[in-house]
Amino acid sequence: MMKNYPDWRFNFSDDWQEKKAEEIFEEVSEKNHTELEVLTIIQGKGTIFRKESGIDISFTDESKSNYKKVSEGNFIIHLRSFQGGLEMANSEGIVSPAYTILKNKVSIDGKFFKFYFRSYKFIFDKLAKVVEGIRDGKQINYNQFQFVKLSLPNLEEQKKISDYLTHFDKALTAQEKKVTHWQEV
Repeated sequence: MMKNYPDWRFNFSDDWQEKKAEEIFEEVSEKNHTELEVLTIIQGKGTIFRKESGIDISFTDESKSNYKKVSEGNFIIHLRSFQGGLEMANSEGIVSPAYTILKNKVSIDGKFFKFYFRSYKFIFDKLAKVVEGIRDGKQINYNQFQFVKLSLPNLEEQKKISDYLTHFDKALTAQEKKVTHWQEV
């Protein structure tokens, strides 16, 4: 039997559980929140307020009533499924009804899943097996996603992993800014 956890584990030794996505997440669709700001999903970044995105997509208050409420930390199955297809909401707001909103059913570290859903192992070893044509941009729907088996370490290990990856991500971003600065000089 193949192990379902990495070799290097922050001194944890218990096996990671394998759970279907539907055991961890549930689809939610709460509408009629026209008082909330419209969000835009940015690949690899999560959500930002549409008015700050530079994207000019018009909508009416009437159409906003069909938009779905997203709470900070929810996951959104978006239209760029060939790159993973799931982004974590950075703030509360509303998004197009074309998106699927996922709320966790059990205690998780959202940042862990933010990184997990962008990983090669998830995209190509797990998601691609249930969504044909994923590289061609086929949209993931919850009916497909709910049966994907997700690797689930205990909550403490999730937090350690997400803290480490967040620190590493910030260091990379800082280095990219330095490189950009020196290229412009």
